[in-house]
Amino acid sequence: DPIPSGWHNYNDALLAAEQKTFSPKLVQSGQIAFLPYTSGSTGRPKGVLLTHEGMLWGIRTAQKYWPCKPTDRTLVAGPLFHKNAMRVSIKPKLYAGASAVILPRFEPRVMLQALADYECTDTGGVPAMYRMMLAEEELLASLKFPKLQCLEMGSAVVGAELLNAVERAFGADVEEAYGLTEGGGPLRSPLDGRAVPRGSCGVPAPEVAVKMVGEDGIENVSHGEFWVKSPAVLAGYNNRPDLNKERLTDGWLHTGDIFRKDENGFYFFMGRIDDQFSCGGENIYPKEVELLLVQHPDIIDAVVMPITHDVKGLAPAALVTVRQGSSCTEDSIKAFTLEHGAAYAHPRRVFIIDVLPVGGTGKVDRPAAKKIIEDSIAADRA
Repeated sequence: DPIPSGWHNYNDALLAAEQKTFSPKLVQSGQIAFLPYTSGSTGRPKGVLLTHEGMLWGIRTAQKYWPCKPTDRTLVAGPLFHKNAMRVSIKPKLYAGASAVILPRFEPRVMLQALADYECTDTGGVPAMYRMMLAEEELLASLKFPKLQCLEMGSAVVGAELLNAVERAFGADVEEAYGLTEGGGPLRSPLDGRAVPRGSCGVPAPEVAVKMVGEDGIENVSHGEFWVKSPAVLAGYNNRPDLNKERLTDGWLHTGDIFRKDENGFYFFMGRIDDQFSCGGENIYPKEVELLLVQHPDIIDAVVMPITHDVKGLAPAALVTVRQGSSCTEDSIKAFTLEHGAAYAHPRRVFIIDVLPVGGTGKVDRPAAKKIIEDSIAADRA
């Protein structure tokens, strides 16, 4: 049939393209290669300028210390316009000639089926994703994962109970790591084979400099804001000179995340600086309360936010999701936290909902969670 006016013959175009010699342009030092956006789980997403040099350095060091094989096959359920899936899965696999299965979005049943059907060797995700997959008990019990070797988990609340449950269900090791769009993956499991304590993100990755800085601006060896320096650190935030001034110092990225380090050199994520609040003079990181809540046998996931309190000024409140058929109530959950945690940190209100609000990366959308809590409190008062 004749080609309609204005259309192009694909075969002719392909033949014409084959006759041309492709000459890639030389990459200039500092040239921007990628503009991903942060997840926006705690605020407005920010554009991150990443260079060719930094991205190539990240790919090469990953292959040097954690090599992929051409037979590897990763499963990606996170969006590719964020950095996590690209840094952890896509780029290392393509560099090694391995393959990737890409899902259009995360759905727990679809992800479980894909892991089994495509015989994937690895995947990654945030804790909320794994909790939702574990809740699909009947489907999970019917599937086999013969080649699955490693599951990476990070970015949010991770308790020892969740890590153990995931390893039992999938028959594969879980690696709890720490990475961020602006700074690559600075914390990983040690290369010397030491076991990583449950709840730890590991130790500094090779060829990456890290330090912790206290509120006084002085480096602290055991606790403080986590700073990172490596070729993977962003060149700057897109059209945000204010953030560049605030978060970049002589190549060091101020992550805004609080960590502590134990006597063996393992790092533990404590929470975001912006999330910390004072309850009657006691500083609270929501992560600490969230970790306590998810130890409850019926709670699948939890998010904690501060609410106004007549006596304390601010106090914790929680949104939780529970297992199907659970009989737990707000009062029983509060009693659990009082029994197992600090009294000042127990959530003064607990709301049980079907699904926590999440953003495109699978992380809990904290501003949305706060609004649900505030609206629920207002409805109770009406």
